[in-house]
Amino acid sequence: MKVRVGLLNKRTDFTVEQFRSHWISVHGALVSQLPRLRRYEQNHVIHVPQGGSGFKTGTDSVDGFSELHFDHDDDMREALATRVAQSMVANEANFLERVRVVTVERSEVVAPPASGPFNKRISLVRRRSDISLDDFVREWQGVHAQLIASIPGVIGYRQNLIVGRQSPKGKDVDYDKFPLDGLVELWFADAEAPTAAFASREGKKALVHTGMIAGEITTFPVEPINIV
Repeated sequence: MKVRVGLLNKRTDFTVEQFRSHWISVHGALVSQLPRLRRYEQNHVIHVPQGGSGFKTGTDSVDGFSELHFDHDDDMREALATRVAQSMVANEANFLERVRVVTVERSEVVAPPASGPFNKRISLVRRRSDISLDDFVREWQGVHAQLIASIPGVIGYRQNLIVGRQSPKGKDVDYDKFPLDGLVELWFADAEAPTAAFASREGKKALVHTGMIAGEITTFPVEPINIV
């Protein structure tokens, strides 16, 4: 399964409500017509203070994350070469100021709940500058995955290793131009749960290990909406 994740920034003259309405009703309807699309999820960022680990954060700002799922690379390429995809791109200028895209390899460490209520967070992860990519991946997918999964209150956990970058959308760039290594999805029962989770013995242990491999983690609370 290949997952293409869009990092979206709304037009500055759009309110959150206008952005949300256009993304769901207009753009969502276009994307849902893509051939060979297996799943399409919108994650709307909730702009409220977010409790949690207290780990050093970056300065990145995002208003939404899109997730397009395909079975294979060929399916994804063929879908993005269609007229439907061209209509999608044309429509993006109507409500978006910036679109960046990452292609990820997904690892589901703790299967998330099928339905709510729950609190979902998406985090952008950048490795420490003195850590190689191979060392980061080994530690992140090995020891770190086990530590996060052991934290009380974690009811869903996915790691998404970034293997392709476009900034802006359609322009392939290297790591230096788009320095992100991973995208994390975490689920908790409610908005208060993350603070208690990372204050636990297991949470503190996970944070110590986080500092060994990560330089920045920027977290966004989101509301996921399944379109397809």
